[in-house]
Amino acid sequence: MSNQIRRRSSIRWLCCLVVVVSLTACSDPVEKSQKFTEKGKSYLSSRDVRAAVLEFKNALQENPNNAEARFLLGKVNLEIGDVQGAEKELKHAIAGGWTDESAVVLYAETLLQQQAYQRIIDELVVKESLSTETQANLLALQAIAYSATKKETQAQAQLTKAEQIAPMARWVMQVKITQQLVKGDNQGADASITTALATYPTVHDFWLMRAQIRKQAKEFTQAEEAINKAIALDPPNMISAHGWQARMALVQLFLAQNKLTEAQTALAPLEALNAESPEVNYFGGLMAFQQQKIELAEGKLLNVVKVAPKHTPSQLLLGSIYLQKRNFEQAVYYLGAYVEATPS
Repeated sequence: MSNQIRRRSSIRWLCCLVVVVSLTACSDPVEKSQKFTEKGKSYLSSRDVRAAVLEFKNALQENPNNAEARFLLGKVNLEIGDVQGAEKELKHAIAGGWTDESAVVLYAETLLQQQAYQRIIDELVVKESLSTETQANLLALQAIAYSATKKETQAQAQLTKAEQIAPMARWVMQVKITQQLVKGDNQGADASITTALATYPTVHDFWLMRAQIRKQAKEFTQAEEAINKAIALDPPNMISAHGWQARMALVQLFLAQNKLTEAQTALAPLEALNAESPEVNYFGGLMAFQQQKIELAEGKLLNVVKVAPKHTPSQLLLGSIYLQKRNFEQAVYYLGAYVEATPS
């Protein structure tokens, strides 16, 4: 009898131990966080960005110190256009010990997109322990920042260093191509873009630069093909920040050819995504004006100047609209502002 009691007690004890171990394993926040991270990475590989974002956020709820989840969330935030969110997560990831060097470059890109040029100059430390490619990219980004703050000597010095270290680094090539375009060397820029795309076929900017060159040469079909290449880089059923830029380029390309129907079709998904966007309202107003839909054009352009009161193209169009409506006081106001801003 006593043996049976002891056996039953042992069985109960073992069962309790199994339950405790199981509960401990399930409640380990670090392990749960990593599982969410892996699930998010799986979604990213299948280009389901929204689902990936949710999993990375779940991972950080379980373990705020998960540097990998912060890095991946920051990277995705940058892609979808949440630049401030990307900056925050990437900064935390780097501070949390995430060693992937791309985090530093992506962090610098968040500052660039916010035009925080002085911070790029002050905060970025180009360590020799970094790979030559990362060093070159950071130096090139600093060159952009110096140029934007009218310090051309320092800008050229940083770019020269970058070219000496890794001339094929992505941002080094982008700065060089931009310089070629500014100088009007479209042929040289086009050759450089071909080289860049062979190495970086998924960089939107290079496709849009190619489209710009083709558009200037009035090679509209080739320009459209290049823009569509950039658009195709977006995840399915989603418009990224770069995808938005590409679609805006497509709208402008169609307008340059006076293809209003195609331009409206290209603008429609952007308007559905953000009807309050000044860009969307300006181009919508421009097309409405060209179609003599005066009231619609007026409303859209007024939305632009509410948030960008010094937007000269909108001022000019509004002045023209009020002339047609014989509202001379408003016509003088907007045309006067336009002339003052563009005296030449």
